[in-house]
Amino acid sequence: MEPRVLVWGVITLIMVPGGEAELCDDDPPEITHATFKALAYKKGTTLNCECKRGYRRIKSGSPYMLCTGNSSHSSWDNKCQCMSTAPWHTTRGVTPQPEEQKERKITEMQNQVQPVDQVSLP
Repeated sequence: MEPRVLVWGVITLIMVPGGEAELCDDDPPEITHATFKALAYKKGTTLNCECKRGYRRIKSGSPYMLCTGNSSHSSWDNKCQCMSTAPWHTTRGVTPQPEEQKERKITEMQNQVQPVDQVSLP
């Protein structure tokens, strides 16, 4: 194919309305501990949410995200969320209850005090 014909085909594709695919304006939202494999997303694209190893999707989270919108705006619906499967990972409030604070202080103080027989004396 001659270079002039190829260039004409590209210009025609760009200039013809509807000749280009409507892409999602934004990348999907960044999901902690999850990955996506495509580089461009058309409106109407559905992404499966696959959490990284050691993480799982939360029960209330969606198993997929959908690129929606019109010619002027697009967005991602049904955001998924991943959480750790490690046994020590618990969901706790940011501010502990007063009883929890008191228990934590007592435990921290006990950990700092060593019995005399464990202290190395000169």
